[in-house]
Amino acid sequence: MFPDELISDVIDKLRIGPENARVSLIKFAATEKVRTIVPFDGPQSKLYLKTSLEKIPFSSGTTAIHSALLHAISEYSPLKGARPEKALPIAIIFTDGFAQRDTTKESALLRQAIPDLYAVAINHDYPISRVELEKITGDPRRVFTDINDLHRILSLKFRSC
Repeated sequence: MFPDELISDVIDKLRIGPENARVSLIKFAATEKVRTIVPFDGPQSKLYLKTSLEKIPFSSGTTAIHSALLHAISEYSPLKGARPEKALPIAIIFTDGFAQRDTTKESALLRQAIPDLYAVAINHDYPISRVELEKITGDPRRVFTDINDLHRILSLKFRSC
């Protein structure tokens, strides 16, 4: 599966709406390409999210994971539509794990802001860096190479979303 299909599957499992789940989509590649596609305070419907997802062009090469993690921290803000007092935050990073530089500091900062953090290995045509993915999540049990395993865990969490 392609990353957009994996993410679309996660979106399908959510009840999205003003009093339910809100989603923010962040695209990252090189540092200058890290950007928010859909903010928490943007349109929130499955159709809108999936259409936005389909329009994101794929970028290959080594990625600025450290910049993406910092961007995710800044995006998770009440000023940008996040609801830390009302909703349990969950972050899912879809990447092969090959970073431009060490992500130890940025990973720890993101886990501090959003402890419920998962990583999904993508691009099974090439090797993945499981070590990096485990560094991001801080727990090897939160790294997935099979999306079905992630869905089983998330289905328990999403019952109220």
